Amino acid sequence: TNSKVTYDNTVYTVKVSTKAVGGKLEATVNVEKDGVPFAGDIAFHNTYALPQTGDSQPQVMMILAAAALLTLMLGIRLRKKREN
Repeated sequence: TNSKVTYDNTVYTVKVSTKAVGGKLEATVNVEKDGVPFAGDIAFHNTYALPQTGDSQPQVMMILAAAALLTLMLGIRLRKKREN
């Protein structure tokens, strides 16, 4: 059991019957899925909760870079304004 996994609760029941035919055994396979006859592929679909990925550091860095660029542009503009 893993707390990060949600397990498929499907119950498959497989019954194999054999009988002698002409000196050989023949097998018959009957499958039930949750108590109902089933003819498809047996498959379980478990899901795994992935850890949260990424953090806000790249976003914070972009905001700081944009703020620094804006401050630089305003400084240049004020400097040009003072020169005129």
